[in-house]
Amino acid sequence: MSSAESTNSENNKMADVVCKNVILLQLSRCMSPAYLKRSRTNVPSKMDPMVNRSTTLPPNDRQLNLSTRNDAVKRVEIPSAGALPKSRGTEKPEAMVDPDTNPLQIDNLKENLPEEDVAALERIESRLSGRSKLIDSPVKAATPNPLKGSELSHLLPEEKRDELKKTFQKLDTDADGHLMYQQIKSQLPPQMSVQQERFLKQVYDITSSSTFFGVDEFMTMSTLTKKVQDLKSESADSFGNLDFALLHDQIIKYVDLFQSVDRIHSGKISLESLQEVLSAALETDLAADDTNWNKILETVDPDEGAKISKIEFLAHIPYFLSLKLKPGPGALPHSQRFQ
Repeated sequence: MSSAESTNSENNKMADVVCKNVILLQLSRCMSPAYLKRSRTNVPSKMDPMVNRSTTLPPNDRQLNLSTRNDAVKRVEIPSAGALPKSRGTEKPEAMVDPDTNPLQIDNLKENLPEEDVAALERIESRLSGRSKLIDSPVKAATPNPLKGSELSHLLPEEKRDELKKTFQKLDTDADGHLMYQQIKSQLPPQMSVQQERFLKQVYDITSSSTFFGVDEFMTMSTLTKKVQDLKSESADSFGNLDFALLHDQIIKYVDLFQSVDRIHSGKISLESLQEVLSAALETDLAADDTNWNKILETVDPDEGAKISKIEFLAHIPYFLSLKLKPGPGALPHSQRFQ
């Protein structure tokens, strides 16, 4: 082989090597990741075609918030090496609502509302504050309901209850679920005395001041009317000695004492509890006065013997008011009992 041929052969080999290197370089560029060829900030977003970047934005008084989908990606902060993670319980607690504050400003709503609505607002406020407003607040407690008791409606036979429900529906001509006293008065026995009728009206007034006089109250009032009508001797005569200027407050006082021992509002208390209630009301110690206590039991004569119902208690309030007992040596004033 001549020298010219040898030179041509070497040149061809070098050309082949250069071609292979050029091909490999092109391949490497084609296969390299996109982040090595260009920045991610230059990658057009799918939202870009929707935004006319040549559009001039409006003045600063009304800025348009144009953002791409990449801006909506939530960034997670990764703690650097050596940083201590936060332990549970070290986070700053959220501010708690002060239970003593009144966000609804209920006190401002009470000024021009009737008493029953005020009582309803106080019950709502009690739930919001997490405690009983009747105990912690100097605001006057709601008037006790003389006819409230879970077992009072069961004192009548079922047939009598059905009859009274039908009577209530006839009397409730406007179908609002509430009876006025004149509607109830039409059902009173004609042989009742004027004093007995006025006593029942006071019970109605106190009851309707705190709740609707509905069918349950109507049935309980019917039971009370029958009990008052059946009173004998001293119990019946005591209605003639009532001071009607004081009767409203006196009924509330006795009902409040009854409910202070009947905490579950069953409508019944034991004779021992009755003795405590009367001792507080009369400011004497009936536990140490067997003579008067036995006389009271003989006059009241509870239907169940060991217990007295709220209806029997109400019917005998005039009799209790007529008792003139001397304060016992260990008696406490009414304001200091049941505390």
